[in-house]
Amino acid sequence: MRRIVSAVALLAAALAATPPARSADPARLEVAWITREPRLPPPNRQGAPVEEGWPEPGRTVQWVGHLFNRGAQPVAGVAYAWRIDGAVAESGTVDLPPGETTLWLPWRWTFDRHEIALAIAPAAASGDATTADDRVAVASDALSIGFTIERSIYDWMLQDGRPGFERWAQGQIDNWNAIMARAVFPTTPRGALDRFRLDRVLVIADGASLRNGDMDTDVWWTFWQGSDERFLHVGSSGPALGDETIVFHELLHQRGLIDLYAYRVVANDPAQTNGQINIVEDGKPVAGGPLMPALLQGSVGALFYRSPVDGLMGTQYRASANLTEHCAYGLNRVAGRRTPLWLDQWGNLINGYSNTVQPESYVWLLPRRTELLLQDESGAPIAGASVQVYADHGEQTYQKIYGPQADLAGSSDGQGVFVLPGTILDRLPPTTAPPKAQVIIVGVQTAAAHGYAFLPVYDLNLLAFRGGREAAQEVLKVKLQPR
Repeated sequence: MRRIVSAVALLAAALAATPPARSADPARLEVAWITREPRLPPPNRQGAPVEEGWPEPGRTVQWVGHLFNRGAQPVAGVAYAWRIDGAVAESGTVDLPPGETTLWLPWRWTFDRHEIALAIAPAAASGDATTADDRVAVASDALSIGFTIERSIYDWMLQDGRPGFERWAQGQIDNWNAIMARAVFPTTPRGALDRFRLDRVLVIADGASLRNGDMDTDVWWTFWQGSDERFLHVGSSGPALGDETIVFHELLHQRGLIDLYAYRVVANDPAQTNGQINIVEDGKPVAGGPLMPALLQGSVGALFYRSPVDGLMGTQYRASANLTEHCAYGLNRVAGRRTPLWLDQWGNLINGYSNTVQPESYVWLLPRRTELLLQDESGAPIAGASVQVYADHGEQTYQKIYGPQADLAGSSDGQGVFVLPGTILDRLPPTTAPPKAQVIIVGVQTAAAHGYAFLPVYDLNLLAFRGGREAAQEVLKVKLQPR
């Protein structure tokens, strides 16, 4: 998705970051973003201590406010105030020549969260075009976001009454932080704990981009003119300008979250690349027959299972969307840890909190023992049944491959209970891929009937999150067909 550019091109693009003022421009003063000095890179390894990449407690850091005068004339004596948790920490006036000006505020670092805010109050005589961009507030412990943006898009955002890229981005991030805050569940009573702040904006020449690892922020994204039309570009529609939550979806991949739509099972495509269900009974494939009918047939295969969960990490890319408990808990397991240097161009951390790097990854956290209560569609227990469990062996993140041989076999007891061990996913892919959305197929055989059901590991994760690390119970409905 991202193109590689030479260091020479990067330097030239960076030097062109601030557009020159045009003589006809009215005064337009804004607080663009707030950074913290000294800049500290994120860890270059996963599993680093939570303090790595942050200042030492008690050390003096500098909050740096980036102000713009986008007009052609200097504006003198603009009042400003830094506030910490609403209380004025420093105030005064500053002269703002055309272009960028910085204001600095010393502060002793603590991991306790505080609100750092910078506001300006231009006099009416300045002719400032709007007051909507006169204040920025950030959480002191917020994770940093870096944006690169092509020159044509950046300039377009300053034209025809549009807010400018930085102000637009600040509004988007406010929405994203609200999504984090309202992700309140029994396992995340204070919501998803991290917050984000705009830390760097780099305007680049059209057709150029950063190399992976060149941005020193926790997460980053590039806006370029040739991208998917859902992302900001010259000529973006009102909806895209108003809500780019799809970008937040992508940034949360860099924090280790997986796509919830990956829990669907699509298989048996003509090219045999998307996925395969190779389970056979009496010499006949199960998939596509009465035991496992397709929900939908498409050009890339048949849909056999559709997960009921959605939200922001599913397909709801809008500010009103919510994180599921699964996602909020996954984020909180790494809350406060800066993101290791980003290596994977598709949006997920390489080895992104997967089982080989992080054995306690949220997608691999299962009860050590899950009692599956097998029931038919009427709710009656399926007692004394032969049970086969098939796990997904697909190497690719979205690929589902089930072999003809069961990974686990046994029987349900007199109450219809079959014990699923927490080792069911051991030694399964991925080993070097991003986190995998695993779905298990459970086959049930009795003397009179047989059937299959899909069990997303998502459900088992939630059991473990909610206190069932050692033992848990789950009801699994199986649609039985008479023999």
